[in-house]
Amino acid sequence: MSSTVVTERASQGTSSSLTKLLARGTSISLLLRIAAQLLAFASVLLFARTMEKGQYGQYLYVVAWMNIAAMIGVIGLNNANVRFLSDYVAKGNWGKARGLFRRSIQTVFALSILLAVAIAAVVWFVVPIEQRSLAVTWWIACLALPMMAATAVISGSLRGLKLILWSKFTEVIVRPLAVVTPVALLFYYDRNITPALAMTFFMTGTVLSALLGIVVWRRNTPSEIRTAPVEYETKGWLKTSAPLLLVSATFYLINQTDTLMIGAFLGLEHTEGYSTASRIAALVAFGMMGIQSIAGPLISEAYWSKRRHRLDRILNMTACVSVLFAIPTALILMFFGSALLSVFRADFTSASTSLTILCAAQLFNTITGATGLMMTMTGREKTIAIVIALGVLLNIVLNYILLPLYGITGAAIATCVASITWNAIIVVYVYRKMEYFTLPRPWLFLAK
Repeated sequence: MSSTVVTERASQGTSSSLTKLLARGTSISLLLRIAAQLLAFASVLLFARTMEKGQYGQYLYVVAWMNIAAMIGVIGLNNANVRFLSDYVAKGNWGKARGLFRRSIQTVFALSILLAVAIAAVVWFVVPIEQRSLAVTWWIACLALPMMAATAVISGSLRGLKLILWSKFTEVIVRPLAVVTPVALLFYYDRNITPALAMTFFMTGTVLSALLGIVVWRRNTPSEIRTAPVEYETKGWLKTSAPLLLVSATFYLINQTDTLMIGAFLGLEHTEGYSTASRIAALVAFGMMGIQSIAGPLISEAYWSKRRHRLDRILNMTACVSVLFAIPTALILMFFGSALLSVFRADFTSASTSLTILCAAQLFNTITGATGLMMTMTGREKTIAIVIALGVLLNIVLNYILLPLYGITGAAIATCVASITWNAIIVVYVYRKMEYFTLPRPWLFLAK
């Protein structure tokens, strides 16, 4: 059954149909995420084994910064597509739906090209001649930037049209697969790769992902959208997308501040083991990410249609399923983290303590429930952006203090404290200001 049909049926549903919807949607999302995680860990393993020590850190560092640049280039229009398209389709505003997608692509392409040129120029003047190999890696990444931004908008548009399966496939499967395949061949033939070559594979995967997304969008959107006269509300879309950009940027920064500061303070080689530990710890929130990709549009629909009881059930189901996955995953990773890290490279075991701390942070994040979705899907983007920005600032300050004292373990402590702080603030805000409880209440779930 397509994700479109599933979502449509949800709007009619009883508690039973809502449970079936989330179960079916989460199962599909989890299968895709499992495939994506397998590809991601395969890429980490292959990069760690085919690059010299420190080179993988260069690649990670450039990708982290380019992801920030891509978010700036998108300016929140990916999330604006998620919010507006479903509403436009429901109301038959086909011209606005078409106009939103077209204007989003036009805007992000223009802005990301300007950003790419600016970054390339800065790299030309800042990177020393003896580090030209690093500069080449940056320049290749700049070539990928416009397509990175376009892919994000296309993915958001597909989510807005309830094509969740295709959205995830183009976003988290195609690009990693395009990266892993050639690297695996080089590994098989015992060939080393450079950061520049790895970035070339990344760029190729990004282009393929964007092209496939466009094909899927054209073939699966309602014919009314493709044929309707274009209508634009550019000012209104940008007014909404700007706060959404702040949310996306702060969410990313809260998760990447530690890696970026480790690279700046300790050296790029130290980011390799820590980044791998961070990726492994993210498995704790695996179930949460799967169900929230389905729950997001449902939360928005229930809130704006003032169906309070339905929204409360969605929040509780989301939290319970998330924690059901998170607790055993966290325990396994905490106990066997060192062994897992050694699979990638022997020296990565130095990040085992960091892995334990990061798992604790992810577990707390999961227990707090769908707080981020509640804020972004109900028009409170500015509030959550401010709270997470404070979390980012706290993370930076703590990293500045703890990195020189405790190395990468200090970075993990800083990230854990910052994550717990901003999540706790949002939980309290949602409960007091919106009168919703996002923490898991399994007794209510079982009672149904």
